[in-house]
Amino acid sequence: MKKHVRKWFICLCIVAALLISGTSLAVLASYVWPKVVIPFEVKEPIEILHYTSELRLFPGENKSFEATVQNHAAISYNVTLDFTLSAPSYQAAYVTFSDEVYTVAPGQQDLRAWVIVDSTAPAIICSLTIDFRRGDQRRTYEDFTTYTEVLGGGADRYTQTATKSSWAGLRRDDATAYVYKDYGAGYFTTFEHQMELHISAISSGNDPALYRLMVLPYICSTDTPTFSDDRLFYYIMKKPGDDTRYYVTFMAWHNNVDSMHASSRYPGIYFDVGTTYYVTVSKSGSTCRLVLRTGSHSGAIVWDSGDCAGWNDNYQYLYIPYHGEDAVDGTNTIDGYVENLNLQPGTLTPP
Repeated sequence: MKKHVRKWFICLCIVAALLISGTSLAVLASYVWPKVVIPFEVKEPIEILHYTSELRLFPGENKSFEATVQNHAAISYNVTLDFTLSAPSYQAAYVTFSDEVYTVAPGQQDLRAWVIVDSTAPAIICSLTIDFRRGDQRRTYEDFTTYTEVLGGGADRYTQTATKSSWAGLRRDDATAYVYKDYGAGYFTTFEHQMELHISAISSGNDPALYRLMVLPYICSTDTPTFSDDRLFYYIMKKPGDDTRYYVTFMAWHNNVDSMHASSRYPGIYFDVGTTYYVTVSKSGSTCRLVLRTGSHSGAIVWDSGDCAGWNDNYQYLYIPYHGEDAVDGTNTIDGYVENLNLQPGTLTPP
């Protein structure tokens, strides 16, 4: 009897151990990986803090005003202000607001905007709503694959993609060549254009005195530019004796007379090869201006040409780039590109 009791006792112990082990495994299965539920929220980082309390204009007037925004995040955002009158048909017929993409850095920032009222607008009293959108929802870049390339019998040193017009090994003795687009007679009147300029290499070759290397993104009144054509442009000139730096000349040209501003006239204002510069070219009436920045189109200003008094010309053709045969030394070369050309949208500039 004792032997049988001992056997049953051993069996019961084994069963109990198995039951306890199974229970432990079940407990582990239930509690080793518990579910966790936590709040999740994506907050709007941009807040409009302040804007002008009222706008009063006469027909034909323009006015600038500011909206103060707060970026609560630790990164920058692209922001577009939206302006909506309570009289939408009146706005469509007579009122134009700025349509700028701002880069809003962390913290508080004032965004400058503007409004233009047509000279034929009737009197009205209505309300204005100011809102914003994040992201580059408005910005559209020029498609350079729709532009025409003219080589003039020389080597093809140009390459166009949807957003970039590049040149590589462009030589001073290359035949006149350019990339252009016809926008129709009188298209460019008052405008603001933005683009990114990058010069990746520049060389004066064997003759340091021959340092002028011209790449001319510009607008003109004819499709076959000559020396006397009305035009507005900027061009690149290498710093003498230095293959790492260059300066920029901005020029309006009318009836063989020029109005020129050059960065070289201001001590120490040169631009670095290998750096991308954010360029804004604007024209309002007979006044034009060139501004180059770093980082973004709202970044630090490297050079502001100031108002360049020109002529109230209208232009039809846009060239990016244009190269005119300049010298016989083929060792003078330049590489670079213009990218993300934005015509903003092509007809208006802030007052």
